[in-house]
Amino acid sequence: MKEEYPPSGKVGQAVKYCLSREASLRAWLEDGKIPIDNNKAERMVKPFVVARKGFLFSDSRRGAEATAAGFSVLQSAVDNGLNPEKYLEWVQEKLSTEGLKDSVLDEVAPYSEDIPADLYIRKK
Repeated sequence: MKEEYPPSGKVGQAVKYCLSREASLRAWLEDGKIPIDNNKAERMVKPFVVARKGFLFSDSRRGAEATAAGFSVLQSAVDNGLNPEKYLEWVQEKLSTEGLKDSVLDEVAPYSEDIPADLYIRKK
């Protein structure tokens, strides 16, 4: 097709684009687990994009790191099928009653087998 269409036209530009990314496109064709787009990644970073103006007012690096850690935990909860609001309430209750022991932190991790079934939006 490269010879059939002038490089200045729309189809010619599309052919040039595909040829310049041939290795990536072939990988997608050969492995069905590779997504054709990055929509999932885009959706995952959207909360950060929406909140970034608020991050400008973080008083310290430690505060910004705590905010990023919180976002990470909540996104992991979503990825594991949990209702983020109910999950966060449960984690806060659990940590306030049992403390920050390693065993408790393992139990409340978003991927833990010990999370109550009623916190899930979709079943595992």
